[in-house]
Amino acid sequence: MGQLGILDKRTLVELDNRVCKLFGLPRLTEVRWLGRQRASLVTRDLDVIAEAVVSPDVQDLDTYLVINELMEDVLVRRQMPLNTIYAPLRGQCVADSDIVRHILLPLDFDPVRAIGTAARPDQIADAVEMRNALVLYLNSRGWPKPAGDVASGNGRHCYYRTDLPNTREVQLSLYGLYTVLARKFDQPGAKLDKSVRSPAQLMRLPNTFNFKAQRRCEIISVNEAAAPVTLEHIHAVVKELRGEQGYQKPLVARPGEWTPQRMEALLDFYSLDYQAPREVPHRQSIVLQVTQRRPAMRHIRGLPLARFSRPSGRIFVLTLGAGVTPAPLSLRWRIATGCSSRFRSA
Repeated sequence: MGQLGILDKRTLVELDNRVCKLFGLPRLTEVRWLGRQRASLVTRDLDVIAEAVVSPDVQDLDTYLVINELMEDVLVRRQMPLNTIYAPLRGQCVADSDIVRHILLPLDFDPVRAIGTAARPDQIADAVEMRNALVLYLNSRGWPKPAGDVASGNGRHCYYRTDLPNTREVQLSLYGLYTVLARKFDQPGAKLDKSVRSPAQLMRLPNTFNFKAQRRCEIISVNEAAAPVTLEHIHAVVKELRGEQGYQKPLVARPGEWTPQRMEALLDFYSLDYQAPREVPHRQSIVLQVTQRRPAMRHIRGLPLARFSRPSGRIFVLTLGAGVTPAPLSLRWRIATGCSSRFRSA
Protein backbone atom coordinates (compact mmCIF):
# COMPACT_ATOMS: atom_id res chain seq x y z
CA MET A 1 0.00 0.00 0.00
CA GLY A 2 1.23 3.51 -0.76
CA GLN A 3 1.96 6.12 1.87
CA LEU A 4 -1.10 8.24 0.99
CA GLY A 5 -3.21 6.62 3.68
CA ILE A 6 -0.59 6.74 6.41
CA LEU A 7 -0.15 9.39 9.07
CA ASP A 8 3.58 9.36 9.83
CA LYS A 9 4.99 10.16 13.25
CA ARG A 10 6.51 13.45 12.12
CA THR A 11 3.10 14.73 10.95
CA LEU A 12 1.42 13.74 14.23
CA VAL A 13 4.13 15.45 16.27
CA GLU A 14 3.71 18.64 14.23
CA LEU A 15 -0.08 18.71 14.59
CA ASP A 16 -0.63 16.96 17.91
CA ASN A 17 -1.16 20.28 19.72
CA ARG A 18 -4.44 20.84 17.88
CA VAL A 19 -5.47 17.19 18.24
CA CYS A 20 -4.70 17.29 21.96
CA LYS A 21 -6.53 20.56 22.53
CA LEU A 22 -9.65 19.36 20.74
CA PHE A 23 -9.88 15.85 22.22
CA GLY A 24 -8.31 16.49 25.64
CA LEU A 25 -5.26 14.31 25.06
CA PRO A 26 -3.23 12.81 26.57
CA ARG A 27 -5.75 10.74 28.52
CA LEU A 28 -6.77 7.12 28.57
CA THR A 29 -8.58 6.46 25.31
CA GLU A 30 -9.22 3.82 22.66
CA VAL A 31 -8.09 4.17 19.06
CA ARG A 32 -10.00 1.83 16.79
CA TRP A 33 -9.41 0.88 13.16
CA LEU A 34 -12.34 -0.22 11.02
CA GLY A 35 -12.55 -1.61 7.51
CA ARG A 36 -12.06 -5.12 6.21
CA GLN A 37 -11.00 -6.01 9.75
CA ARG A 38 -11.00 -4.42 13.21
CA ALA A 39 -8.13 -3.48 15.46
CA SER A 40 -7.94 -1.55 18.74
CA LEU A 41 -5.39 0.22 20.87
CA VAL A 42 -5.93 1.48 24.42
CA THR A 43 -3.34 4.01 25.56
CA ARG A 44 -2.72 7.42 27.07
CA ASP A 45 0.59 7.90 25.25
CA LEU A 46 0.71 10.03 22.07
CA ASP A 47 3.96 8.41 20.95
CA VAL A 48 2.25 5.01 21.05
CA ILE A 49 -0.55 6.35 18.85
CA ALA A 50 2.00 7.81 16.42
CA GLU A 51 3.76 4.48 16.10
CA ALA A 52 0.50 2.54 15.84
CA VAL A 53 -0.94 4.47 12.89
CA VAL A 54 2.07 3.54 10.71
CA SER A 55 1.94 -0.12 11.71
CA PRO A 56 1.44 -2.64 8.87
CA ASP A 57 -1.31 -4.22 10.96
CA VAL A 58 -3.66 -1.26 10.34
CA GLN A 59 -2.82 -0.32 6.76
CA ASP A 60 -5.86 0.49 4.61
CA LEU A 61 -8.07 0.85 7.72
CA ASP A 62 -9.96 3.99 8.80
CA THR A 63 -8.82 5.41 12.16
CA TYR A 64 -11.25 6.48 14.89
CA LEU A 65 -11.00 7.74 18.46
CA VAL A 66 -13.35 7.39 21.47
CA ILE A 67 -14.00 11.06 22.18
CA ASN A 68 -15.28 10.88 25.77
CA GLU A 69 -13.56 10.08 29.07
CA LEU A 70 -13.05 6.42 29.95
CA MET A 71 -13.27 4.85 33.41
CA GLU A 72 -9.85 3.93 34.74
CA ASP A 73 -10.82 0.31 35.43
CA VAL A 74 -11.92 -0.38 31.84
CA LEU A 75 -8.67 -2.25 31.11
CA VAL A 76 -9.35 -4.78 33.85
CA ARG A 77 -13.06 -5.18 33.21
CA ARG A 78 -12.72 -5.53 29.43
CA GLN A 79 -9.42 -7.45 29.61
CA MET A 80 -7.75 -4.99 27.24
CA PRO A 81 -3.98 -4.87 26.77
CA LEU A 82 -2.36 -1.47 27.29
CA ASN A 83 -0.23 0.16 24.56
CA THR A 84 -0.70 -2.83 22.23
CA ILE A 85 -2.61 -3.18 18.97
CA TYR A 86 -4.95 -6.16 19.26
CA ALA A 87 -7.82 -7.77 17.38
CA PRO A 88 -10.73 -7.25 19.79
CA LEU A 89 -12.94 -10.16 20.77
CA ARG A 90 -16.62 -9.74 21.50
CA GLY A 91 -17.01 -7.33 24.43
CA GLN A 92 -13.37 -6.25 24.30
CA CYS A 93 -14.00 -2.71 23.02
CA VAL A 94 -15.11 0.37 24.93
CA ALA A 95 -18.90 0.48 25.41
CA ASP A 96 -21.30 3.16 26.68
CA SER A 97 -21.10 1.78 30.23
CA ASP A 98 -17.32 2.39 30.25
CA ILE A 99 -17.66 6.16 29.88
CA VAL A 100 -17.55 8.29 33.02
CA ARG A 101 -18.46 11.63 31.44
CA HIS A 102 -19.03 13.45 28.16
CA ILE A 103 -16.30 15.95 27.34
CA LEU A 104 -17.42 16.70 23.76
CA LEU A 105 -20.75 17.02 21.97
CA PRO A 106 -20.13 16.10 18.32
CA LEU A 107 -22.32 17.23 15.45
CA ASP A 108 -21.83 15.16 12.30
CA PHE A 109 -23.21 16.67 9.08
CA ASP A 110 -23.45 14.06 6.32
CA PRO A 111 -24.19 14.83 2.66
CA VAL A 112 -27.01 12.77 1.18
CA ARG A 113 -25.45 10.45 -1.40
CA ALA A 114 -25.56 6.88 -2.65
CA ILE A 115 -24.26 4.28 -0.19
CA GLY A 116 -20.59 3.47 -0.70
CA THR A 117 -19.81 6.59 -2.74
CA ALA A 118 -17.63 9.58 -1.89
CA ALA A 119 -19.30 12.95 -1.48
CA ARG A 120 -18.81 15.44 -4.29
CA PRO A 121 -17.56 18.97 -3.47
CA ASP A 122 -21.05 20.42 -3.98
CA GLN A 123 -22.50 17.82 -1.60
CA ILE A 124 -19.87 18.67 1.02
CA ALA A 125 -20.82 22.33 0.54
CA ASP A 126 -24.42 21.41 1.48
CA ALA A 127 -23.14 19.87 4.73
CA VAL A 128 -21.06 22.97 5.49
CA GLU A 129 -24.06 25.21 4.83
CA MET A 130 -26.17 23.15 7.23
CA ARG A 131 -23.41 23.30 9.85
CA ASN A 132 -23.23 27.10 9.58
CA ALA A 133 -27.01 27.50 9.92
CA LEU A 134 -27.18 25.23 12.99
CA VAL A 135 -24.23 26.89 14.74
CA LEU A 136 -25.70 30.34 14.04
CA TYR A 137 -28.98 29.23 15.62
CA LEU A 138 -27.26 27.79 18.72
CA ASN A 139 -25.18 30.97 19.13
CA SER A 140 -28.37 33.03 19.04
CA ARG A 141 -29.75 30.89 21.88
CA GLY A 142 -26.82 31.59 24.18
CA TRP A 143 -24.67 28.56 23.41
CA PRO A 144 -20.89 28.97 23.57
CA LYS A 145 -18.84 28.88 20.39
CA PRO A 146 -17.78 25.48 19.03
CA ALA A 147 -14.55 23.98 20.32
CA GLY A 148 -13.45 22.85 16.87
CA ASP A 149 -14.33 21.99 13.30
CA VAL A 150 -13.07 19.03 11.30
CA ALA A 151 -13.38 18.26 7.59
CA SER A 152 -14.03 14.52 7.82
CA GLY A 153 -13.48 13.86 4.11
CA ASN A 154 -17.14 13.12 3.44
CA GLY A 155 -18.76 15.94 5.40
CA ARG A 156 -18.17 18.18 8.39
CA HIS A 157 -17.74 17.51 12.12
CA CYS A 158 -18.40 20.26 14.65
CA TYR A 159 -17.52 19.80 18.34
CA TYR A 160 -18.86 21.57 21.41
CA ARG A 161 -17.07 21.38 24.75
CA THR A 162 -19.10 19.97 27.65
CA ASP A 163 -18.72 18.31 31.04
CA LEU A 164 -21.72 16.07 31.62
CA PRO A 165 -21.84 12.80 33.58
CA ASN A 166 -22.80 9.64 31.76
CA THR A 167 -26.21 9.23 33.39
CA ARG A 168 -29.67 8.22 32.21
CA GLU A 169 -30.91 11.80 32.53
CA VAL A 170 -28.12 13.11 30.32
CA GLN A 171 -28.72 10.40 27.71
CA LEU A 172 -32.42 11.26 27.48
CA SER A 173 -31.59 14.96 27.21
CA LEU A 174 -29.09 14.34 24.40
CA TYR A 175 -31.61 12.13 22.62
CA GLY A 176 -34.10 14.98 22.64
CA LEU A 177 -31.46 17.51 21.53
CA TYR A 178 -30.25 15.59 18.50
CA THR A 179 -33.81 14.68 17.51
CA VAL A 180 -35.15 18.24 17.48
CA LEU A 181 -32.02 19.65 15.80
CA ALA A 182 -32.28 17.07 13.02
CA ARG A 183 -35.98 17.82 12.60
CA LYS A 184 -35.37 21.55 12.22
CA PHE A 185 -32.17 21.63 10.18
CA ASP A 186 -32.12 18.49 8.02
CA GLN A 187 -32.05 19.43 4.34
CA PRO A 188 -32.60 17.46 1.13
CA GLY A 189 -28.84 17.52 0.53
CA ALA A 190 -27.50 17.00 4.06
CA LYS A 191 -28.56 15.33 7.30
CA LEU A 192 -27.50 15.49 10.94
CA ASP A 193 -26.33 12.11 12.22
CA LYS A 194 -28.33 11.57 15.43
CA SER A 195 -26.39 8.47 16.47
CA VAL A 196 -23.25 10.39 17.50
CA ARG A 197 -24.82 11.21 20.88
CA SER A 198 -23.57 7.84 22.17
CA PRO A 199 -21.27 8.07 25.23
CA ALA A 200 -18.69 5.71 23.65
CA GLN A 201 -18.90 7.54 20.34
CA LEU A 202 -16.13 6.94 17.81
CA MET A 203 -15.15 9.90 15.64
CA ARG A 204 -12.59 9.96 12.86
CA LEU A 205 -9.09 10.87 14.07
CA PRO A 206 -7.99 14.10 12.34
CA ASN A 207 -4.90 14.06 10.11
CA THR A 208 -5.60 10.46 9.04
CA PHE A 209 -6.86 9.26 5.68
CA ASN A 210 -10.53 8.62 4.96
CA PHE A 211 -10.46 5.57 2.71
CA LYS A 212 -14.19 5.77 2.04
CA ALA A 213 -13.85 9.28 0.59
CA GLN A 214 -10.24 8.96 -0.61
CA ARG A 215 -9.44 12.21 1.18
CA ARG A 216 -7.67 13.21 4.36
CA CYS A 217 -9.59 14.10 7.53
CA GLU A 218 -8.26 17.50 8.57
CA ILE A 219 -8.73 19.91 11.45
CA ILE A 220 -10.08 23.26 10.27
CA SER A 221 -10.05 25.15 13.57
CA VAL A 222 -9.70 24.67 17.32
CA ASN A 223 -11.03 27.13 19.91
CA GLU A 224 -9.17 26.70 23.19
CA ALA A 225 -11.38 29.27 24.94
CA ALA A 226 -14.64 27.48 24.16
CA ALA A 227 -16.92 27.32 27.21
CA PRO A 228 -18.80 24.11 28.04
CA VAL A 229 -22.39 23.41 27.04
CA THR A 230 -24.60 22.77 30.07
CA LEU A 231 -27.82 20.83 30.55
CA GLU A 232 -29.62 24.16 30.80
CA HIS A 233 -28.48 25.02 27.27
CA ILE A 234 -29.69 21.66 26.02
CA HIS A 235 -33.07 21.77 27.77
CA ALA A 236 -33.79 25.29 26.51
CA VAL A 237 -33.22 24.30 22.86
CA VAL A 238 -35.27 21.09 23.19
CA LYS A 239 -38.15 22.96 24.81
CA GLU A 240 -38.16 25.66 22.14
CA LEU A 241 -37.94 23.37 19.12
CA ARG A 242 -40.49 20.90 20.46
CA GLY A 243 -42.87 23.79 21.00
CA GLU A 244 -42.46 24.88 17.38
CA GLN A 245 -44.05 21.65 16.16
CA GLY A 246 -47.52 22.80 17.16
CA TYR A 247 -50.70 21.08 15.93
CA GLN A 248 -52.12 20.74 12.45
CA LYS A 249 -55.53 20.53 14.06
CA PRO A 250 -56.73 20.17 17.68
CA LEU A 251 -56.92 16.65 19.06
CA VAL A 252 -60.38 15.40 19.98
CA ALA A 253 -60.01 15.09 23.73
CA ARG A 254 -61.55 12.24 25.72
CA PRO A 255 -64.35 13.48 27.99
CA GLY A 256 -62.87 14.60 31.28
CA GLU A 257 -59.74 16.52 32.21
CA TRP A 258 -57.42 14.81 29.70
CA THR A 259 -56.30 17.41 27.11
CA PRO A 260 -53.69 17.59 24.34
CA GLN A 261 -51.63 19.88 26.54
CA ARG A 262 -51.60 17.32 29.34
CA MET A 263 -50.61 14.61 26.90
CA GLU A 264 -47.59 16.70 25.86
CA ALA A 265 -46.78 17.30 29.53
CA LEU A 266 -46.90 13.54 30.17
CA LEU A 267 -44.56 12.79 27.26
CA ASP A 268 -42.16 15.55 28.36
CA PHE A 269 -42.18 14.29 31.96
CA TYR A 270 -41.09 10.82 30.85
CA SER A 271 -38.63 12.21 28.27
CA LEU A 272 -40.59 10.67 25.42
CA ASP A 273 -40.02 12.03 21.95
CA TYR A 274 -43.13 12.81 19.92
CA GLN A 275 -44.29 14.46 16.74
CA ALA A 276 -47.29 16.63 16.17
CA PRO A 277 -50.45 14.88 14.99
CA ARG A 278 -50.94 14.76 11.23
CA GLU A 279 -53.84 14.13 8.91
CA VAL A 280 -54.08 10.53 7.70
CA PRO A 281 -55.92 9.67 4.45
CA HIS A 282 -58.97 7.42 4.66
CA ARG A 283 -58.24 3.66 4.61
CA GLN A 284 -54.64 4.30 5.62
CA SER A 285 -53.29 3.02 8.92
CA ILE A 286 -52.46 5.45 11.70
CA VAL A 287 -49.05 4.88 13.29
CA LEU A 288 -47.88 6.50 16.50
CA GLN A 289 -44.33 5.80 17.67
CA VAL A 290 -43.12 6.57 21.16
CA THR A 291 -39.47 5.97 22.02
CA GLN A 292 -37.21 5.95 25.07
CA ARG A 293 -39.82 4.83 27.58
CA ARG A 294 -38.88 4.62 31.21
CA PRO A 295 -39.81 1.76 33.59
CA ALA A 296 -41.78 4.20 35.73
CA MET A 297 -44.46 4.24 33.03
CA ARG A 298 -45.75 0.85 34.09
CA HIS A 299 -48.20 2.44 36.52
CA ILE A 300 -50.06 4.30 33.75
CA ARG A 301 -51.17 1.22 31.80
CA GLY A 302 -54.69 1.67 30.55
CA LEU A 303 -54.44 5.47 30.68
CA PRO A 304 -56.12 6.99 27.61
CA LEU A 305 -53.53 9.05 25.72
CA ALA A 306 -55.43 10.32 22.69
CA ARG A 307 -58.55 9.82 20.62
CA PHE A 308 -58.49 9.45 16.83
CA SER A 309 -61.48 9.85 14.54
CA ARG A 310 -61.63 8.39 11.03
CA PRO A 311 -63.52 9.83 8.05
CA SER A 312 -65.84 6.83 8.36
CA GLY A 313 -66.97 8.15 11.71
CA ARG A 314 -65.37 5.41 13.87
CA ILE A 315 -63.43 6.70 16.85
CA PHE A 316 -60.47 4.96 18.47
CA VAL A 317 -58.88 5.68 21.83
CA LEU A 318 -55.13 5.14 22.24
CA THR A 319 -54.11 3.61 25.56
CA LEU A 320 -51.06 1.96 27.09
CA GLY A 321 -52.40 -1.59 27.14
CA ALA A 322 -51.70 -4.36 29.62
CA GLY A 323 -49.31 -6.00 27.15
CA VAL A 324 -46.82 -3.12 27.40
CA THR A 325 -43.58 -4.20 29.05
CA PRO A 326 -41.34 -1.91 31.10
CA ALA A 327 -38.27 -2.68 28.93
CA PRO A 328 -36.79 0.47 27.28
CA LEU A 329 -37.74 -0.53 23.72
CA SER A 330 -39.64 1.36 21.06
CA LEU A 331 -43.42 0.88 21.06
CA ARG A 332 -45.64 1.05 18.01
CA TRP A 333 -49.38 1.12 18.18
CA ARG A 334 -51.16 0.56 14.90
CA ILE A 335 -54.78 1.12 14.00
CA ALA A 336 -55.83 -1.02 11.08
CA THR A 337 -59.61 -0.54 10.76
CA GLY A 338 -59.92 -1.01 14.51
CA CYS A 339 -58.66 -4.60 14.59
CA SER A 340 -55.71 -4.07 16.92
CA SER A 341 -56.23 -5.39 20.45
CA ARG A 342 -54.44 -2.34 21.82
CA PHE A 343 -57.19 -0.03 20.59
CA ARG A 344 -60.83 -0.05 21.38
CA SER A 345 -63.73 1.65 19.71
CA ALA A 346 -65.22 4.51 21.65
